[in-house]
Amino acid sequence: MEWTVRVGKIKQASSAVWLYLNQSVFEPDNPTVWEPNRFWYLYKIQHLKNCLYKDSESESRYTQ
Repeated sequence: MEWTVRVGKIKQASSAVWLYLNQSVFEPDNPTVWEPNRFWYLYKIQHLKNCLYKDSESESRYTQ
């Protein structure tokens, strides 16, 4: 159990690093975040929003 939790956290962190390194530099709609701690904070917020949206979308599909 502990091993799968660590692997999940490593996958999440590596995807965040990949997104940080591949962010658009001169895009006015999506400003570049240079500070890694700030990027990680914004990434976690966006991830939670996506999870909430995904959960509400799946619930509405099965409650008809």
